[in-house]
Amino acid sequence: MSSQKLKILVSGCAMGQNIRFNGGHKRSPFIVEDLAEYAEFTPLCPEIAMGLGTPREALRLVRGPNKTTLLKTADGKLDLTEKAQFTAAKLAENITHNIDGIILVGNSPSCGISNVKVYDHNNSPSPIGSGFFAQKIKETLPLVPITEAGRLTDGEERRHFLTQLFVIADFKACAHSIKELQLFHQKNKYLIMAHSPMHVGALGNIAANAKKASFELALSEYHKYLAEALKIKPTKGKIANALSHVYGYFKKNLTGDQKQNFIRLINQNEKIPLLENLRLVLELLAYENLKQNNHYIAGQTLFSPYPISLG
Repeated sequence: MSSQKLKILVSGCAMGQNIRFNGGHKRSPFIVEDLAEYAEFTPLCPEIAMGLGTPREALRLVRGPNKTTLLKTADGKLDLTEKAQFTAAKLAENITHNIDGIILVGNSPSCGISNVKVYDHNNSPSPIGSGFFAQKIKETLPLVPITEAGRLTDGEERRHFLTQLFVIADFKACAHSIKELQLFHQKNKYLIMAHSPMHVGALGNIAANAKKASFELALSEYHKYLAEALKIKPTKGKIANALSHVYGYFKKNLTGDQKQNFIRLINQNEKIPLLENLRLVLELLAYENLKQNNHYIAGQTLFSPYPISLG
């Protein structure tokens, strides 16, 4: 895990800035108080960048002709679509490709990533849209982990985003040679398996077959497939599969009761949260003892993909 601070683009109102349409904010304690220890933030607000003041008329997405989506003021008197598209394009163009992650505020006609209300001609909303800036930034930086601030209050949503954030940042910071790429893949193999078993082989082949002459191409391909794999959420079944592979490295050192408990825990029913189930398995495995006896398994990011203080 890289020791450098992450670079994260954040909606300014999630940082506590009073720039929402009503003059308020949507400050996220997790971002400002917890994640700040590991990250440097670049706050922005697309609506402020458009030249709109605070407070301002609320905006909304409206279904236009030929299924297009327009951005208008809530009273319908002002169409800001063209201005919004121009602003989003300029903002996206100026954002450094060294950015490690993006956190936007949801349910926003500018920053909502998904399920944003789109109003039809009868003024009836459907949660089917994406904010004009969120859509543009996803198109511009498709490999950068992105989430909404509100989702970080959910344990499993937070774990999923933080895993993408820290693992991909570590890849960018550490994989500068064929050997480093191969070492990166080795330590992330079972984490990737817990997200997408089908990507493990493809990524392993890229790392194993990388050549000096075409290393930059291999690195680009690996980055693409790694981002694809980690976007897929882990499930109990996939975590159980990954842990079963890990199990093979040390099962001979477990007692009969420990083996039975291991199998029972990785097959727990869906009522137990994924993260809690993984912690129970790790406790069973006497992880501190494992670290002393099997450095390959102990170094797997499956067990700790990001700082434990982030929950």
